[in-house]
Amino acid sequence: MKSLRKLDRAVVVVTGGGNGIGRALCRLAAQRGARIVVADLLPERSRAVAAEIENDGGVALALACDVGDLNSVQALAEETIKRFGTVNLVCNNAGVCMGGSVEGTRPDDARWMFEVNVFGLYHGIRVFAPLLRASAGRGEFAWLLNTGSENSLGIPPVGAIGLYNATKHAVLALSDNARLDLAGSGVGVSLLCPALVRTDLLDCQAHRPVRLGGPQSLSESARARVNAMMEAKGHDAHDTAAIALNGVEAGEFIIVPHAEVRPFVQARIDMIQAALDAADARA
Repeated sequence: MKSLRKLDRAVVVVTGGGNGIGRALCRLAAQRGARIVVADLLPERSRAVAAEIENDGGVALALACDVGDLNSVQALAEETIKRFGTVNLVCNNAGVCMGGSVEGTRPDDARWMFEVNVFGLYHGIRVFAPLLRASAGRGEFAWLLNTGSENSLGIPPVGAIGLYNATKHAVLALSDNARLDLAGSGVGVSLLCPALVRTDLLDCQAHRPVRLGGPQSLSESARARVNAMMEAKGHDAHDTAAIALNGVEAGEFIIVPHAEVRPFVQARIDMIQAALDAADARA
């Protein structure tokens, strides 16, 4: 696998680092010489991943972080600088998902998804962008990697997940605007848009904060459907994270690891093109 020279001795912060893509990003970046800040809502998960890295001879700091809380993200940044003195790659990876149509989603459920997926990303950019600008100003590598989804690029045929689709479309807009905001600063931005990856994303309601409805559980039938879908269609988190880090090294903005997203993404492109053609005809 290609060596990520830009990550050698870099300080890498990963939110949602205790599981799935986040854990894989932590492990792979550490293998490439980076020093890792493993941030997760569940401190026991961040500690477990940090221990894995240290047992392999790497350097890791485990921190608890609720990305929906700006103060928590600020504390994450402060502890990172206190320990390492700099930051080079921030992986805004934490995310949550639940099903439901737009009209059928309860307000508390909508607020939860927007707080984590959208405000969590906003908090990460707001807090870390100035630190990354400073790193770039010192001649260091400086980058944001935001975890979006295939749902950032179109509407996949996977059933009713309307509010999740909306949050991931917002992640695309936030990432593209951050890319424009940071142009010329030396800070790059990438957006990871994977298809389904084997993680506990669809069971994340078990860790839902009390202020946003508290922990909830999937029914046995829903759990069985999720497990079957993950087994049949889910991609490997390690492979997805490797593609993401290689995309960062290559300076790619939109990183699409899985080719099966093409049909519905192309359908969105075709719809926009048809609308533009109609506008031209009216001109």
